[in-house]
Amino acid sequence: MHGRLCVFCFLLITLVACRKVEQKDVLIIGHAASGLANVSVPFQDNTLEAINYAFSHSKCNGVELDLQLSADNQLILFHNTELSQNTNKEGCVRDYNRVDLITTQYKTLNKEKIAALDQVNFLNNKTYFLDIRHLNSCTQEIINVNRYISALSSIALPEKLFFTVSSQAYIEPFKQAGYTVLYVADSEQDAVNAIDTYNFDGVELRLNNISASFVESYKKNDFLVGIYDVRAAKSIQKAILMQPSFLSTDDIKRTINCLK
Repeated sequence: MHGRLCVFCFLLITLVACRKVEQKDVLIIGHAASGLANVSVPFQDNTLEAINYAFSHSKCNGVELDLQLSADNQLILFHNTELSQNTNKEGCVRDYNRVDLITTQYKTLNKEKIAALDQVNFLNNKTYFLDIRHLNSCTQEIINVNRYISALSSIALPEKLFFTVSSQAYIEPFKQAGYTVLYVADSEQDAVNAIDTYNFDGVELRLNNISASFVESYKKNDFLVGIYDVRAAKSIQKAILMQPSFLSTDDIKRTINCLK
């Protein structure tokens, strides 16, 4: 019995342990600040508390935050499509004014409140990725990109700032507004098609949809290449070994523990 327990413990350690790898110039970014669906983190993603948690790790270089527009055209940090998924409100972010949203609590132990972008204390030594949600999931309405650009104009934004968009229609308007833009592609071919069509600054892909050769090829041309959808030890190791420009991780602590 003791022998079987030892074997089980060894296998468990093997699964969760991460062989140390060189970080080199890979930026470590907290996906949705603290990571999505990470039960080891005591804070709801995309909250002010989640941002503080991320930056409590000195090797965390920045955070990615999900942006949606409120009914009164204010920028709100929220990942899910509908509020009812993790708050006591029904409907979508677009159905409520800012004041209603920032007083809304999540269904979490700490009862964090939904945050607005203008509540974030931007740090000069950190990097921020703002993921623009182009679809109102309640109405299936494509949101006019100029609403985002107008809302952003009234906020004091940090120097180290990148916008990620999953709609190609958003690329040119954000570039024309003077922002650094990354396209979140579904595949390498989708990324190549966008690169051939538009002028922008980088791409981001899921780990399962990107190869080391793609990363190497585009980084050579000073193009930013990011990887996301990473949380397990082996996937963290695999992603860092590809040496992307940045890694948007769902487990900051584990990722840092994988670094030499």
